[in-house]
Amino acid sequence: MHDLVWMSTDAKAKGCLSLLESSPDAVVLFWFADTRATFAPLIQSKFPNIKLTHAFDVQPHEVFEKNVIFLEHHPMRSKEANSLMDWKASNIYVLSALDEALFQQFGGDKTIELMRKMGMREDEALEHSMISRSIERAQQKLEKKAVSDDAAGSAAEWIRKNVNL
Repeated sequence: MHDLVWMSTDAKAKGCLSLLESSPDAVVLFWFADTRATFAPLIQSKFPNIKLTHAFDVQPHEVFEKNVIFLEHHPMRSKEANSLMDWKASNIYVLSALDEALFQQFGGDKTIELMRKMGMREDEALEHSMISRSIERAQQKLEKKAVSDDAAGSAAEWIRKNVNL
């Protein structure tokens, strides 16, 4: 799995389009309806044949030997792990932005400040195994604090409804 992290959701959207240009047959997945509502018009205006699918609804044969693009992480690591268990995808990319709810729980704003001070451009994505491990640990921390797993329209709503902060 490749974690790609941008400073902002706008930069993430541009990165998503760039990734789709190099892989127009990718399977694009989302966890929350708000994410679909945000990204579908943008993606389908440039790639009308790409359908955005809820991650719970995809079947292993649909992603077999294809590139998969998740438009977000689920706050619970176990949800992602269970979904990916039987997949034999070519590559799995998870696109994130530091201004999203998951990252806001763990100092996303401070990280954005630091990245800017270091001279990083907003359109640059971070990708490293250390980042992936940090995201996994953050998800596990949220999962331990979860008191339920009620459905939600966005990651922010899911956290408000399900996590005892």
